[in-house]
Amino acid sequence: MWNMIDVRTGWKSGLDMMKLTPQFHLLVDKIDAVQPGDDLAADVLKLVAESYGMTHVAYMGLQLPVAEQRLPLGYVTYPKSWIERYVSQEYVKADPVVAASLKSILPTDWGSIKLKSKSQIQIFGEAKEFGIGTQGITFPIRGRGGEKALLSVVGNMSEREWSSFKREHICELNLLAFHIHQTVLHIINASTPQVSLSPREVECLKWAAHGKTFEDIGDILDISMNTVRMYLDMARHKLNCLNITHAVARAIKMELIPPPY
Repeated sequence: MWNMIDVRTGWKSGLDMMKLTPQFHLLVDKIDAVQPGDDLAADVLKLVAESYGMTHVAYMGLQLPVAEQRLPLGYVTYPKSWIERYVSQEYVKADPVVAASLKSILPTDWGSIKLKSKSQIQIFGEAKEFGIGTQGITFPIRGRGGEKALLSVVGNMSEREWSSFKREHICELNLLAFHIHQTVLHIINASTPQVSLSPREVECLKWAAHGKTFEDIGDILDISMNTVRMYLDMARHKLNCLNITHAVARAIKMELIPPPY
């Protein structure tokens, strides 16, 4: 699954195509050793930035499995003045980096984003004024429990330097993003929700994923249409979903049923 080329940028990713550097392994050990109460930004993210010659690293949790946690949740190395400005103006709602990254499963180069409104232009302009950096890339994170988060690395480089940096380090940074995400879940004492579906619920969801109707599934499993509806509704309830389509998508994401082919 790592054997992939982004046709828009030419970036290549693949564990079979890269050699992980010693600094990567040291960073993973450092990240995995973080405990609740440690300062993730100061102890780890700052080290990641320094190790790769970047100015800042920022983690933003947008959807995490903890109801009491105020979101978005941020661990960043940005200056306090920029953090206060970003939060007070609720820039997360208009931030073009956030919007673009949530629509993609691939890293988003900030330079590729087309600014479509005055508010977006203002955010980018102010970020530069606060010394955030001239170049940035954001890695979207999707967790098994439905979490959504972003990890951004920012630096000051020429276009030539930035292009070289991406080719050399994008794979390692992408992997580090998921290690950091798992550490955040550990810090906030979050756990991936465990869902137990009955064999019949799994079968009904599996056939629903293949586009089968209630009647079709009933014929296949030799049960009534109402029974099929009951099993799917029970599965939907366990998965905390609004409808069957949502339940099927979440079940696939949580690897409770295989994706249709």
